[in-house]
Amino acid sequence: MTTHTAELAAQIAQTRAFIEADYTEVALIPRERQATASGGWSYIDGTPRALQRFKLSLINYDQRPQITLAGGVVRLIDYHLIALPDAVVFVDDYWIDVDGVRFDVVGFSSGRLYELKAFVSCSPPVSAVPSRG
Repeated sequence: MTTHTAELAAQIAQTRAFIEADYTEVALIPRERQATASGGWSYIDGTPRALQRFKLSLINYDQRPQITLAGGVVRLIDYHLIALPDAVVFVDDYWIDVDGVRFDVVGFSSGRLYELKAFVSCSPPVSAVPSRG
């Protein structure tokens, strides 16, 4: 094992310990974008992946960056999702927690060989949005 390989193995072990100390375990749901007859698109949910463990690191309220998605939709980035480098995560994956809060993977941050980092935006459950009536 070379020094570089040994260092990388140690960094991966540290990332694993960091995640395991306070993890979120979810089955990400992949989505596929399909064109519609009107020229727009819709999303089709795929089969949820196997459970994976991540660390969600909350971004300070006043430091949350904005990202503009297709169609001009602006979303605030609420979390960094930190995972081991072999995690299976793609943009447009999502999960919904037990309280009905939806979390969407909206992009990737600069990761290293020892970790994968993604941007996550969250939306309140439909039940928390006031109705217009």
